[in-house]
Amino acid sequence: MMGSWEAITTFVRRLPAKQRRVLALSQLFLVISVSLELLIPQQIQRIIDDGIRNEDVSAIISISLVMALFSLGSAVFGIAASRLTSAVSTEAAHQLRMDGYERVTELSFGDIDRFKTGALLVRLTSDVSIVRSGSIIGAAMLIRAPVMLLGAVGLIAFETPQLLLPTFAVILVMTGIIVVIVPGLSPLYRAQQQRLDGLNTVLQENLAGVQVVKNFVRQPLELERYEERNDDLYDAALRPARRIAVMEPSFMTLLFLAVSGALLLTSSGGAGFLTAGELATFFNYLFAAMLPIAFLGFVLPEIGRMAGSLGRLMEVINAQPEVAEPAVPIALDRVRGSIEFEDVSLRYQTDSSGDTEPTSPVLDGISFVIEPGETVVILGATGSGKTSLVSCIPRFYDVTAGTVRIDGHDVRDLALDDLRANVAVALQQANVFTGSIGRNISMGRASANADEVRAAAESADALAFISALEAGFNANATERGNNLSGGQRQRIALARALVAEPQILILDDTTSAVDVATEARIMDNLDERFADTTVIMVVQRVTAALSADRILLLDQGQLIGNGTHSELLANSARYREIVESQLGPLDEIESLLDHGATP
Repeated sequence: MMGSWEAITTFVRRLPAKQRRVLALSQLFLVISVSLELLIPQQIQRIIDDGIRNEDVSAIISISLVMALFSLGSAVFGIAASRLTSAVSTEAAHQLRMDGYERVTELSFGDIDRFKTGALLVRLTSDVSIVRSGSIIGAAMLIRAPVMLLGAVGLIAFETPQLLLPTFAVILVMTGIIVVIVPGLSPLYRAQQQRLDGLNTVLQENLAGVQVVKNFVRQPLELERYEERNDDLYDAALRPARRIAVMEPSFMTLLFLAVSGALLLTSSGGAGFLTAGELATFFNYLFAAMLPIAFLGFVLPEIGRMAGSLGRLMEVINAQPEVAEPAVPIALDRVRGSIEFEDVSLRYQTDSSGDTEPTSPVLDGISFVIEPGETVVILGATGSGKTSLVSCIPRFYDVTAGTVRIDGHDVRDLALDDLRANVAVALQQANVFTGSIGRNISMGRASANADEVRAAAESADALAFISALEAGFNANATERGNNLSGGQRQRIALARALVAEPQILILDDTTSAVDVATEARIMDNLDERFADTTVIMVVQRVTAALSADRILLLDQGQLIGNGTHSELLANSARYREIVESQLGPLDEIESLLDHGATP
């Protein structure tokens, strides 16, 4: 966990050289501002003792003008310092946000799983804002407070040395209060942000799944779940607030006690022990000495809060992606499309700390070979490891054991950009981004022209519904594509994969939301236009497997069948069960299956 001082040094080290110079200049301006501010009480003393006491109007006017100049100079340098620190902090927050987002884009699927999406959103929004506000407050006070404190105490020693005792007593007690309260605030603020992560995760899940919540009348239960997380956040926010609440009344009490002590010392010395001007100057300097300590009492908790948030951000920024680029990648241009799994096993790590034991294997000892241009279907029950298997090919996850090869090359030896330029994936949960449908499709290949985008849409059987829209390919999709049906979103995602013109195409249950006739047209288009492409399809419908070159049958992470439809029908009892469960008794549909027809 990052401490306050470590947070400050980390923040400053991350600043570009130019911004560090601007920050240093702002601190110089603050020192000048404070120095001019500390000269003002002396002018008040002169007005009282030399002007008012002697009824010298000209002295009052001249000293007042000097005091006004000091005040104006202090304000000018203070404003300049504030503008500079605000600019530096805003620039730093901007860079943190960009660095965090850039690293998130580099993280593997497993890294995102462990950090959790809701927590990442909080880190890149709320935590960045906390760092920005904490850095502004810190830059404004961490130099100003010591300069004001030392200057005020030095001037008290020079002007009224007999009142140093109550001054030091107040400073020591205030410092003691801060030392007791502040160090424990940073972990409390970190815990508060972690509770906010949990609250944000529940909110995100409910907004994304609002149809499910309403359909099953889950509002009361989800409201209760949200309330539990909100109560956790409330309790976590109260803990540091209770500590801070002690400081302000304590500081004010100390100020009044110090003033009372000064008055007692003055009265004990008899009349003339201190002039009225000297007494007024002491009060001003005592307040000036207490003020920075009081400020530190409120600034240091903010620095502690900043430390917690900056530490959470740096966890993301410094995270080393689980799927790393090879040190010396093998040059790869266009692949032929052969794929080999050799004794592949995969386990997921479930905790971002890395302390949690990995899960049980989702893939266990998988071996097979796919030849270039083959169409292979992966079939199996839910949770059998189908998506996990295809995710290992483009290295969304790295295998725990064994090797995945493309054209004889271990995928871990290939540059990720080269690998993924040859492998296109269309997922079951189709992601459609806000913007035009044409832009969504061209995300598969930025250089694709309008004709290529149109051709990809036609291959995905999406051209008809896109052309029916008033704006066609320029029609805008709303957030998460909510103005499109599930089947339309899937076909847009498929077109996005097809426009990439990959040598290896992975379809992860991509046609689950379309009807059988549409699925058949898509399969025909793929056979016709992507005959040389290696196609791997994760499917639930056995009808999609009938015309495949080969079928891989998975069960509980193990490969229990590898062959054509006819071979598995003859040799695999599990495959026969799947066929009969979906299509009916084999003796009734045998002739249809022999001809590869769809019942």
